[in-house]
Amino acid sequence: MVLNDGSYVYLHNGDCIDFNYDVNGPKPPNTDGRDIFRFVLCSNEKCTAHSWYTGECGKFTTLGMESDNRSEALDVCKNTPIYCSRLLKMDDFEFKKDYPHKL
Repeated sequence: MVLNDGSYVYLHNGDCIDFNYDVNGPKPPNTDGRDIFRFVLCSNEKCTAHSWYTGECGKFTTLGMESDNRSEALDVCKNTPIYCSRLLKMDDFEFKKDYPHKL
């Protein structure tokens, strides 16, 4: 889907509903952690079967770590940008000054 602001939303229904959001649509860099952020919505039985389980089955959640420790989420985001959505969610969808990947 293309939203009015030019951003893209990609939905895929597999084991869970994958929700990928690209803040600037087709414009570069099209890179996880910079302009692409990934979320999932899973039922309890589907969620617990996966290694990316974050302790929030049945809710709109992110791929990655189970911890709610922001410092740990920041380190994970620096090293594995596909998991930056967790940090962004922890920060109430605000890019804090220490967010490691600038658009």
